[in-house]
Amino acid sequence: MPRGAMAMNSVSRAVARTGDFSLSELDMIRTLGDAHDVLNRLARDHGFAHHAVLRFSPEPETRPMRQLVVTSFSREVVQNYERAMLASGSRALSAARGSVRPFAWDRKYPKPRIAAPGLDDARAILARVGVTMGMSLPVAAQDCNRGLVMLGGERSTPTLAETALLSLFVNGVFDRIVAIQNEDRYTHDFRLTPRERQCLMWTGAGKSTAEIARILELSEHTVNQHIATCAQKLGAVNRTQAVAKAIRLRVID
Repeated sequence: MPRGAMAMNSVSRAVARTGDFSLSELDMIRTLGDAHDVLNRLARDHGFAHHAVLRFSPEPETRPMRQLVVTSFSREVVQNYERAMLASGSRALSAARGSVRPFAWDRKYPKPRIAAPGLDDARAILARVGVTMGMSLPVAAQDCNRGLVMLGGERSTPTLAETALLSLFVNGVFDRIVAIQNEDRYTHDFRLTPRERQCLMWTGAGKSTAEIARILELSEHTVNQHIATCAQKLGAVNRTQAVAKAIRLRVID
Protein backbone atom coordinates (compact mmCIF):
# COMPACT_ATOMS: atom_id res chain seq x y z
CA MET A 1 0.00 0.00 0.00
CA PRO A 2 1.38 3.48 -0.87
CA ARG A 3 2.68 5.50 2.07
CA GLY A 4 0.11 8.26 1.48
CA ALA A 5 -2.76 5.77 1.58
CA MET A 6 -1.39 4.26 4.79
CA ALA A 7 -1.28 7.72 6.39
CA MET A 8 -4.86 8.46 5.32
CA ASN A 9 -6.05 5.14 6.74
CA SER A 10 -4.26 5.92 10.00
CA VAL A 11 -5.96 9.32 10.26
CA SER A 12 -9.33 7.78 9.35
CA ARG A 13 -9.00 5.22 12.14
CA ALA A 14 -8.08 7.97 14.60
CA VAL A 15 -11.06 10.10 13.56
CA ALA A 16 -13.39 7.11 13.79
CA ARG A 17 -12.16 6.45 17.31
CA THR A 18 -13.44 9.82 18.50
CA GLY A 19 -16.96 8.36 18.61
CA ASP A 20 -19.56 11.10 18.98
CA PHE A 21 -17.02 13.75 19.95
CA SER A 22 -16.51 16.60 17.50
CA LEU A 23 -15.04 20.09 17.44
CA SER A 24 -18.57 21.51 17.63
CA GLU A 25 -18.60 20.50 21.32
CA LEU A 26 -16.05 23.23 22.01
CA ASP A 27 -18.74 25.85 21.35
CA MET A 28 -20.78 24.36 24.21
CA ILE A 29 -18.09 25.06 26.82
CA ARG A 30 -19.29 27.95 28.99
CA THR A 31 -17.90 26.95 32.39
CA LEU A 32 -15.02 24.93 33.80
CA GLY A 33 -17.59 22.24 34.56
CA ASP A 34 -18.43 22.10 30.86
CA ALA A 35 -14.72 21.76 30.05
CA HIS A 36 -14.48 18.90 32.55
CA ASP A 37 -17.43 17.11 30.91
CA VAL A 38 -16.04 17.56 27.39
CA LEU A 39 -12.64 16.22 28.44
CA ASN A 40 -14.33 13.27 30.12
CA ARG A 41 -16.08 12.39 26.86
CA LEU A 42 -12.92 12.89 24.82
CA ALA A 43 -10.88 10.73 27.21
CA ARG A 44 -13.52 7.99 27.22
CA ASP A 45 -13.79 7.94 23.42
CA HIS A 46 -10.03 7.39 23.21
CA GLY A 47 -9.79 4.73 25.89
CA PHE A 48 -8.43 6.95 28.68
CA ALA A 49 -9.76 6.93 32.24
CA HIS A 50 -8.51 10.28 33.53
CA HIS A 51 -7.53 13.78 32.48
CA ALA A 52 -5.83 16.81 34.01
CA VAL A 53 -5.29 20.35 32.72
CA LEU A 54 -2.52 22.65 33.96
CA ARG A 55 -2.32 26.33 33.07
CA PHE A 56 1.24 27.52 33.52
CA SER A 57 1.76 30.64 35.60
CA PRO A 58 4.02 33.41 34.22
CA GLU A 59 6.79 32.41 36.63
CA PRO A 60 8.00 28.83 37.31
CA GLU A 61 5.97 27.26 40.13
CA THR A 62 7.71 25.28 42.87
CA ARG A 63 4.49 23.31 43.36
CA PRO A 64 3.46 22.49 39.78
CA MET A 65 0.09 20.99 40.72
CA ARG A 66 -1.01 24.39 42.03
CA GLN A 67 -1.44 25.19 38.35
CA LEU A 68 -4.07 22.47 38.05
CA VAL A 69 -7.30 23.85 36.60
CA VAL A 70 -9.48 20.85 35.74
CA THR A 71 -8.99 17.17 36.58
CA SER A 72 -10.82 13.89 37.03
CA PHE A 73 -8.28 12.69 39.62
CA SER A 74 -9.24 12.87 43.29
CA ARG A 75 -7.56 15.43 45.52
CA GLU A 76 -5.77 12.62 47.38
CA VAL A 77 -4.28 11.22 44.17
CA VAL A 78 -3.13 14.68 43.07
CA GLN A 79 -1.47 15.37 46.43
CA ASN A 80 0.25 11.98 46.57
CA TYR A 81 1.41 12.30 42.97
CA GLU A 82 2.91 15.73 43.57
CA ARG A 83 4.56 14.56 46.79
CA ALA A 84 6.18 11.65 44.95
CA MET A 85 7.33 13.90 42.11
CA LEU A 86 8.91 16.40 44.51
CA ALA A 87 10.55 13.65 46.58
CA SER A 88 12.08 12.08 43.48
CA GLY A 89 13.55 15.40 42.38
CA SER A 90 12.02 14.86 38.97
CA ARG A 91 11.80 17.86 36.71
CA ALA A 92 9.37 16.24 34.29
CA LEU A 93 6.66 18.89 34.72
CA SER A 94 9.21 21.70 34.61
CA ALA A 95 10.60 20.25 31.39
CA ALA A 96 7.08 20.00 29.98
CA ARG A 97 6.68 23.74 30.55
CA GLY A 98 9.28 24.44 27.90
CA SER A 99 8.26 21.67 25.51
CA VAL A 100 6.03 21.82 22.46
CA ARG A 101 6.15 18.08 21.70
CA PRO A 102 3.65 15.52 23.03
CA PHE A 103 5.14 12.90 25.31
CA ALA A 104 3.79 9.40 26.01
CA TRP A 105 4.87 6.80 28.55
CA ASP A 106 3.79 3.23 29.22
CA ARG A 107 4.49 1.54 32.55
CA LYS A 108 4.32 -1.87 30.88
CA TYR A 109 7.56 -1.19 29.04
CA PRO A 110 10.76 -1.76 31.05
CA LYS A 111 12.33 1.29 29.41
CA PRO A 112 10.23 4.41 28.69
CA ARG A 113 10.64 6.00 25.29
CA ILE A 114 11.95 9.14 26.96
CA ALA A 115 14.05 8.85 30.09
CA ALA A 116 12.23 10.11 33.19
CA PRO A 117 14.28 9.06 36.24
CA GLY A 118 12.70 8.99 39.67
CA LEU A 119 9.10 8.64 38.51
CA ASP A 120 8.49 5.05 39.63
CA ASP A 121 6.62 6.04 42.81
CA ALA A 122 4.54 8.65 40.99
CA ARG A 123 3.60 6.18 38.27
CA ALA A 124 2.76 3.54 40.86
CA ILE A 125 0.26 5.99 42.38
CA LEU A 126 -1.34 6.46 38.97
CA ALA A 127 -1.37 2.71 38.33
CA ARG A 128 -3.51 2.22 41.44
CA VAL A 129 -6.25 4.33 39.83
CA GLY A 130 -6.10 2.57 36.48
CA VAL A 131 -3.41 4.58 34.70
CA THR A 132 -0.62 2.44 33.26
CA MET A 133 -0.17 4.54 30.13
CA GLY A 134 -0.18 8.32 30.00
CA MET A 135 0.51 11.16 27.64
CA SER A 136 1.22 14.86 28.06
CA LEU A 137 0.01 17.27 25.39
CA PRO A 138 1.45 20.82 25.42
CA VAL A 139 -1.28 23.38 24.67
CA ALA A 140 -1.45 27.10 23.92
CA ALA A 141 -4.42 29.47 23.89
CA GLN A 142 -4.98 32.22 21.35
CA ASP A 143 -3.71 34.80 23.84
CA CYS A 144 -0.41 32.84 24.12
CA ASN A 145 -1.16 31.37 27.57
CA ARG A 146 0.45 27.95 27.73
CA GLY A 147 -0.35 24.78 29.61
CA LEU A 148 -0.42 21.01 29.59
CA VAL A 149 -3.20 18.46 29.18
CA MET A 150 -2.51 15.00 30.60
CA LEU A 151 -4.51 11.90 29.67
CA GLY A 152 -4.10 8.51 31.31
CA GLY A 153 -5.61 5.04 31.28
CA GLU A 154 -5.01 1.40 30.39
CA ARG A 155 -4.54 1.30 26.64
CA SER A 156 -1.84 1.12 24.00
CA THR A 157 0.32 4.11 23.11
CA PRO A 158 -1.54 6.37 20.62
CA THR A 159 -0.40 6.51 17.02
CA LEU A 160 1.04 9.72 15.60
CA ALA A 161 -2.25 10.38 13.80
CA GLU A 162 -4.30 9.94 16.97
CA THR A 163 -1.86 12.08 18.95
CA ALA A 164 -2.24 14.87 16.38
CA LEU A 165 -6.03 14.62 16.62
CA LEU A 166 -5.97 14.68 20.43
CA SER A 167 -3.67 17.72 20.35
CA LEU A 168 -6.15 19.52 18.11
CA PHE A 169 -9.07 18.83 20.44
CA VAL A 170 -7.34 19.59 23.75
CA ASN A 171 -5.92 22.85 22.39
CA GLY A 172 -9.48 23.90 21.64
CA VAL A 173 -10.62 22.96 25.14
CA PHE A 174 -7.67 24.78 26.73
CA ASP A 175 -8.42 27.92 24.74
CA ARG A 176 -11.97 27.91 26.13
CA ILE A 177 -10.67 27.32 29.68
CA VAL A 178 -8.35 30.33 29.46
CA ALA A 179 -11.15 32.50 28.05
CA ILE A 180 -13.51 31.44 30.85
CA GLN A 181 -10.92 32.13 33.54
CA ASN A 182 -10.13 35.53 32.05
CA GLU A 183 -13.82 36.41 31.87
CA ASP A 184 -14.38 35.24 35.44
CA ARG A 185 -11.48 37.42 36.58
CA TYR A 186 -13.06 40.36 34.77
CA THR A 187 -16.33 39.80 36.60
CA HIS A 188 -14.59 39.39 39.95
CA ASP A 189 -12.63 42.62 39.56
CA PHE A 190 -15.51 44.71 38.19
CA ARG A 191 -18.73 43.64 39.84
CA LEU A 192 -22.00 45.16 38.69
CA THR A 193 -24.03 47.18 41.17
CA PRO A 194 -27.58 45.98 41.93
CA ARG A 195 -29.03 48.80 39.80
CA GLU A 196 -26.70 48.05 36.89
CA ARG A 197 -27.67 44.39 37.08
CA GLN A 198 -31.37 45.31 37.05
CA CYS A 199 -30.97 47.48 33.96
CA LEU A 200 -29.04 44.74 32.17
CA MET A 201 -31.56 42.08 33.21
CA TRP A 202 -34.49 44.08 31.83
CA THR A 203 -32.51 44.76 28.65
CA GLY A 204 -32.06 41.02 28.28
CA ALA A 205 -35.82 40.62 28.74
CA GLY A 206 -36.33 42.76 25.64
CA LYS A 207 -37.37 45.99 27.34
CA SER A 208 -36.53 49.36 25.77
CA THR A 209 -34.74 52.14 27.61
CA ALA A 210 -38.06 53.97 28.12
CA GLU A 211 -39.74 50.84 29.51
CA ILE A 212 -36.85 50.14 31.89
CA ALA A 213 -36.95 53.76 33.07
CA ARG A 214 -40.65 53.42 33.93
CA ILE A 215 -40.19 50.05 35.66
CA LEU A 216 -37.26 51.21 37.81
CA GLU A 217 -38.50 54.80 38.17
CA LEU A 218 -35.33 56.25 36.68
CA SER A 219 -34.65 58.71 33.90
CA GLU A 220 -33.83 57.29 30.47
CA HIS A 221 -30.46 59.03 30.68
CA THR A 222 -29.64 57.17 33.92
CA VAL A 223 -30.72 53.83 32.42
CA ASN A 224 -28.49 54.39 29.39
CA GLN A 225 -25.61 55.30 31.68
CA HIS A 226 -26.04 52.11 33.72
CA ILE A 227 -26.15 49.94 30.60
CA ALA A 228 -23.10 51.68 29.12
CA THR A 229 -21.23 51.09 32.38
CA CYS A 230 -22.22 47.41 32.31
CA ALA A 231 -20.88 47.06 28.78
CA GLN A 232 -17.62 48.73 29.79
CA LYS A 233 -17.18 46.53 32.87
CA LEU A 234 -17.90 43.37 30.90
CA GLY A 235 -15.65 44.34 28.00
CA ALA A 236 -18.60 44.38 25.57
CA VAL A 237 -18.97 46.66 22.56
CA ASN A 238 -22.75 47.16 22.91
CA ARG A 239 -25.71 46.28 25.12
CA THR A 240 -26.54 43.12 23.16
CA GLN A 241 -23.07 41.71 23.68
CA ALA A 242 -23.14 42.85 27.32
CA VAL A 243 -26.34 40.88 27.94
CA ALA A 244 -24.97 37.78 26.20
CA LYS A 245 -21.75 37.94 28.17
CA ALA A 246 -23.54 38.55 31.47
CA ILE A 247 -25.74 35.50 30.90
CA ARG A 248 -22.74 33.35 29.97
CA LEU A 249 -20.91 34.46 33.12
CA ARG A 250 -24.10 33.99 35.16
CA VAL A 251 -24.06 37.62 36.26
CA ILE A 252 -27.75 37.72 35.32
CA ASP A 253 -30.26 34.92 34.70
